[in-house]
Amino acid sequence: RFYNFTSVLFPTELSLEAFLPRYLDPTQSELRPNIVDPTSSRKCKHGEILRVKFSIHGLPTLDSIKVTMIRPPFVTHSISISQRLLVLTNTTPVTLGRANGPFYHQVEVRMPRSPKVAPPGFYMLFVVHKNIPSEGIWV
Repeated sequence: RFYNFTSVLFPTELSLEAFLPRYLDPTQSELRPNIVDPTSSRKCKHGEILRVKFSIHGLPTLDSIKVTMIRPPFVTHSISISQRLLVLTNTTPVTLGRANGPFYHQVEVRMPRSPKVAPPGFYMLFVVHKNIPSEGIWV
């Protein structure tokens, strides 16, 4: 209320917009995967097969499971560089069982084979079910 930018050469608008994607809606929480294994900070090699165990509280649709990796960008001089999203090749998930509510599953994914596709460094790995991502883990 103390800012008044209306009678200046370049007026400024002080508004705020909140971004709330559909998948953060609490009604979608039963569909959200939870990565059980591996734990964060897992080291991976190019071309390696990685077994990812995850749970889903609601009724899963196994053919809609994807595993993705995001490389965080670095920023310099207002330019964001090197961010990339990788959708990994995965096998059909296998149901391991159900314990105290959630269904447990496992899927095997192949890490990218080339450092040209995935330069060495940190990535966030997600399991995505019906376009709803899990919380990411660092690999």
